[in-house]
Order: sequence, then C-alpha cells, then structure tokens
Amino acid sequence: MTEQTPPEEEPPARPRREGKPERPARKDRPERADRPKRAERPERAERPVPKDQRERLAAARAAKGLAAKEQAAAKTVVEETPEQGRRDPAPVSENHVRLGYRLMMNRTPTAEEVAQLLPHAATLPDLRLAFLNSDEFDQKFARIKAERDAKRPPVLVHLHIPKTAGTTLAEAFAKEPLLQPQMVVHDETLNQLFELPASQRRGLRYIHGHLNMGVGDALGVRYRYLSTIRRPGPRIHSFYRFILRNRLHPSHRALVDAQMSFGDYLDYSRSQIPHRIEIDNGQI
Repeated sequence: MTEQTPPEEEPPARPRREGKPERPARKDRPERADRPKRAERPERAERPVPKDQRERLAAARAAKGLAAKEQAAAKTVVEETPEQGRRDPAPVSENHVRLGYRLMMNRTPTAEEVAQLLPHAATLPDLRLAFLNSDEFDQKFARIKAERDAKRPPVLVHLHIPKTAGTTLAEAFAKEPLLQPQMVVHDETLNQLFELPASQRRGLRYIHGHLNMGVGDALGVRYRYLSTIRRPGPRIHSFYRFILRNRLHPSHRALVDAQMSFGDYLDYSRSQIPHRIEIDNGQI
C-alpha cells in the first residue's frame, strides 16, 4: 500500500473592507483634451535700462562688430605668389614730406626742401629713414637728450674704501627711496654693470662697491662721486684687527700662528703683494 498525502489547502481570500468606494476605471476619467487649459502668464514689463549701461552695451556691440569685420577681412587676404607680384606702396606726396617735417623737425619746410627730399623718398619707410639720417635730426635729438639729462638728478656713485665706515653709509643710503633703484658692483664684477641695457643702466640712482674712479663714465648720464676717507694709521690698524677677527680671511691663520703684532704686520705687508696693495690703497 502506498501512503497518500492530502492535497494542500488554498489560503482563504482576504475579506474586503466595507465602506471604501471603488476606484473608477481610467476610461471614466475625462480626456486630456477636455481638461481646462492653464491661464497664460502676463508678459513681464520691460525694465528701463540705465544710460551708462546702454552706452556700455552699445560700445561692446560696436567693438564686437569691428572685430568681426577685421576677422572677415583677414580671412579674405590671399597670399600673393611670386607670379602675381606684390602691390606697389602708395607714393610719397608733398603733403607727406611737409607732415614729416612738422612731426620730426617741429618746423615747416620750404618749397626747396620739399623738392630736394621728395625724389629720395619713394615710400614712407624711405622718408622716415631720410629724416633719421639727417644732420638736422642728429642735432635736434642731441639737444633734446641733453635737456632731458639736465633735468634728471645725477647718479650717486659711492666709492667704498675699505675700513672707512663705508658699509654703514651704504646701509643708510639703501633705505633712501630717492636712491632707488640701486646696484652693488665691485671692480671684479664691473662687467655686470656694462652688460645692462642702456635704458636700465641710465635708470640707476645709486651704485656702491669697492670701485675706482672712472666707473661713472659707463652710465651715460650725469653722475657724482661719493667717498669717505680716514687717516692712514687708524685705517690700516682697523684692517689688521679685521683680519684677526675674521677667521674666513685668507691671512687669518698666518697672523694668528705667527702672533704678529701691528708692527710685525706692517713689515709682513712689505713682502706680501695683496697686503701691500691693501695698505697702499689705490682708491685713495
């Protein structure tokens, strides 16, 4: 005999709550076309634009239009081939020559001057070179440059003699706004000054360092030397004490090991060229 299992019973259906209305079918809802349309918003009134803003907008539109025209013109330019040749520049007229005299020479030319210059200036670049290469322009430019340099205060060139309080003086001048810009240069690094552009070199207001006479000639403008001196005895003695204090000085070890006095150092300097040059200072 086989054992038979009874069939599973289905769960009872959930009872429907009473009192809840049935949801109408979608077909009973009104169609979208039958729905009332939403009222349109009234147009927003234009706000008045201030006058300055209108002017800025007009200027921006004009600049944009000009840029567009220039861009369009640039696109239409076609590079000329050697076979096509290039357009000849506009010829120079008498009005060009007269205008050049007024701009370059600040005067009105005579008829003879115009007739004399016109055959030698076929183009405007030729006319400009004719004015720049003339003796009259050289004289006028030299006079203008001299007048400009005369109004400029002279450059202060500080010849720093060692052990004469030159460092203290240079530190005080470095804080002076009227002495800006400035540059530190020595005889060993004088080429740094000469390698500067002429305009930058003329713009310097204060130069200081261990220098000799003649450095001011490289500036190209008016200059004035400044230096402080000291009695030879105290100056040399100050240098002797400086060597003893400064352990990085090349002669420090020689003086300390030999226990040189100031008198011994004077005798020592007679045979040592670097020390002799320092004592018999060429700047002084």
